[in-house]
Amino acid sequence: MKKKIYVLIYLVIQLIRISSIIFFLIQPFFTWVVVTFLDYIDYHFNLRSGMKYSKYQKIDKSLDFLNQFYLLITALFFGWEHVYIFIIMFIIRSVGDLLYFKTENEKYFFYFPNLLEPFFALYYLFVVMPESYNVLTLILIILLSLVYKLIHEYIIHIKLWIDPISKSYMKENKLTERGVF
Repeated sequence: MKKKIYVLIYLVIQLIRISSIIFFLIQPFFTWVVVTFLDYIDYHFNLRSGMKYSKYQKIDKSLDFLNQFYLLITALFFGWEHVYIFIIMFIIRSVGDLLYFKTENEKYFFYFPNLLEPFFALYYLFVVMPESYNVLTLILIILLSLVYKLIHEYIIHIKLWIDPISKSYMKENKLTERGVF
């Protein structure tokens, strides 16, 4: 019975992520917070649902790609001034996604990091909201996004870090290092 609840919660999380475009066009920052949070917690429910890690990765990376596309669409929809930066960041990660799907090598996520997600939030908070900024602010936002995502991608996809709660669950249930295979 427990497993079915985790499957249901995991499916609800994924449906919210899929349908989030509507909300990005209404309330971009709040939607970004929700979608980012759901992306960070979905592995917890997936692991307990019994889905194989390789299948989870394919679903998660497909939804990540979709959400990054939504971020790009949001910037285009609102006509944000530096939309070309969003396009460049989207293309960079898309190359990593394509290489990952071709090879299943997670290291490509480090080489082609998802800069778009942190950049979106910082850009919204420091450029869109105040409606006044300078080039230094924009450069700082790009650098902060780069540093944050390189650290994040390294920890998750190079070092293969797993959160302590999931690691404890895997130990109790005698699962492999990355979950159910």
